[in-house]
Amino acid sequence: MTHRFPTQSILSLALLALFVAQPLSSQAADPPTSGTKRALLIGINRYQVLPTLNGSLNDIETMRQVLTTRWGFHPQHIALLTDQAATRAGILAALDRLVQETGPSDVVYVHYSGHGSQVEDLSGDETDDHLDETLVPHDGRTPTVPDITDDELEAIVARLKARSILIVLDSCHSGTATRSLDIRTRSVPKDTRTELYRPSPVQTRQVVPVTAARYVLMTGAAANQEALDGPVGGRYHGFFSYSLSRSMGLVGPSASPREIFSGVEREMKRIQAHFGRISMPEPQLEAPPALMDAPLLPAPSESGDGTSTSGTARLRWIEVKPHKGGEIVLLNGLLLGAAPGSTWAVYPPNETRFLPGKSLGLLTVTQERGKDAVATPQATAFPIPSGARAVAFLPAASTVR
Repeated sequence: MTHRFPTQSILSLALLALFVAQPLSSQAADPPTSGTKRALLIGINRYQVLPTLNGSLNDIETMRQVLTTRWGFHPQHIALLTDQAATRAGILAALDRLVQETGPSDVVYVHYSGHGSQVEDLSGDETDDHLDETLVPHDGRTPTVPDITDDELEAIVARLKARSILIVLDSCHSGTATRSLDIRTRSVPKDTRTELYRPSPVQTRQVVPVTAARYVLMTGAAANQEALDGPVGGRYHGFFSYSLSRSMGLVGPSASPREIFSGVEREMKRIQAHFGRISMPEPQLEAPPALMDAPLLPAPSESGDGTSTSGTARLRWIEVKPHKGGEIVLLNGLLLGAAPGSTWAVYPPNETRFLPGKSLGLLTVTQERGKDAVATPQATAFPIPSGARAVAFLPAASTVR
């Protein structure tokens, strides 16, 4: 499939990341003096009439953790939309609110994990396969409820007046379920109810013109491959979302698409070896040369609540909380890979540098408890202050030959 700029379908790939920068002008623009990092995270495991998925909610919870601890997003500016709330009307309303709230100096991240599909193209802009790609909402394929088409999504993206936008869609529109190890594809058959899409006011693509935007595309799979959902890192995830979260948790806050994508490729290969798969979806990266090494999620000089974002953490971290009886809990630890047997270094509250050899002590995870991880100190116990932070030190030993 040949990718087209700027009229490339936003949903035509298993996973798409779209970066939009403000237009260049004849005069140098003043750097933004304020701005807010905003995120909308949509995850659907349970559908009204479609097969369930296992990893979508874990995807967005993990990304929320990475965005807040590693990329300077404030929790109050991250909106979550899950399962029953992620209906067609609910998703479109949340996107519209994002458009209304976003200012020209803001940075926007939108993540969708769930089923994807296709429908017959009625506008004539899909010259390759004559199909529009779609996101399938929680109430998708119920009577009178159409999917959300790529035309609709691109029209919304065109209205966003942000400094930069990153959209991640972990879904696909081809293939069948993989039965081994409960690894599933995120796809449902094409919607043949063409009449539901005819009244749509969107007749042509309304992408920001190429003179007013620049694009970076990441795909979790080639156009003829499937995005996969399966058990990885101790919980179910979309393989690409998990790899993206791992990469974004390790690179610097000014990381480029090339750096992030390299980390994704490495993690996908590790997952392939872990499961002993002969093949895996092949992630793709396309970008103009000038953007390939530019920051993917540039930090505003000041967040919307007046807090500087220049001190974002060097590594993604987990909050540590002592419990009664000497028990130590890593809050939401399993979302960031705190599996039993892994080792974590503990640092004081508000630490951002996490220098080697400067930790308060080491913890080893002994068991899971929901999304949390229970740990014990290595060697001797040490005091853990309220709000302490832990970063990964050693992974759990692999049991795979």
